[in-house]
Amino acid sequence: MTLQLHHYITVHNRLGYVIDSETKKRNFNEKIQDWQVTYQSYSATGSWSTYFGRVQYLLGIGQLLDAPQAMRQRTLINLEQMAYNPIYMVAHVGQPVTVTLEHSQFTGVAETDDTLMFNNWLNAFSLALILRNTEHMQVLHGLDKGVFAKNTAVLGPLDFYCAFMRLLKGLFTPGADLARLFGDMITYSAPNYFYDEDCANAAYHLYLPVVELVGVVLSSERETRYQDAYTKALETHRAWFTRTDMDHFRPESLISLPITAIASYCYHQYGLLPEFETDYTPLWMIKGEFIPESELPPLTSYQF
Repeated sequence: MTLQLHHYITVHNRLGYVIDSETKKRNFNEKIQDWQVTYQSYSATGSWSTYFGRVQYLLGIGQLLDAPQAMRQRTLINLEQMAYNPIYMVAHVGQPVTVTLEHSQFTGVAETDDTLMFNNWLNAFSLALILRNTEHMQVLHGLDKGVFAKNTAVLGPLDFYCAFMRLLKGLFTPGADLARLFGDMITYSAPNYFYDEDCANAAYHLYLPVVELVGVVLSSERETRYQDAYTKALETHRAWFTRTDMDHFRPESLISLPITAIASYCYHQYGLLPEFETDYTPLWMIKGEFIPESELPPLTSYQF
């Protein structure tokens, strides 16, 4: 396998920045401090997605800068909990709920700030699939567009998102009519279902290649077509996040959670692995090479 150079490293090299041991320490310590703020302010009633990007960034640079495996895995678990909890609470608005983050539980009456979008559900679904969290997968599978914001300003192309949601849920629905679900994706991928060109371009770079990857994984030609579809999905992800300097360091650019999730599904269902390694889709996450959770220290215990 050949390691593909990540755009984070390429950009640093182009700008003449040296990623030495001191840079790594500074990056890790700053992000762990961000985590401490997040953890201390977390509750069961609030804007739960506020700090998700900070922890997502910690996972990404932890992978890129070779943080200890236990730290990366603890970050991954915390990120999954942070993605799942708001979805769970929106589905139980007005009811008493208890949610978990790291080693603590938070109890309260579930509220919603009405800003959850498809991408929030997709992150939660992808992370639960990577971690093989069957309990969370069952809850996420049972939800529909009712958990999305009612504020149309944050919805985006709802027909496209709902078709994508139904397709991913179909992977775990016995007897699902996958041909019809793919047909819906084709229908709702037409330009007239997007409110502007930027919205369509984002979907065509970040989501449609994942849909195509799912189609190949489920096809009888997966053995011959999987590597090309996987590479295409990675290339379009990288292209989207290297458009401008501002895009290079967005948290979601560092690791593609949806591509990693589908690659993990393909490995566990069919035994297929990518032919090359890349930090966009860490191999340990694809294969599920995890340390027992009981052996993982809290993130706050890491100081460099």
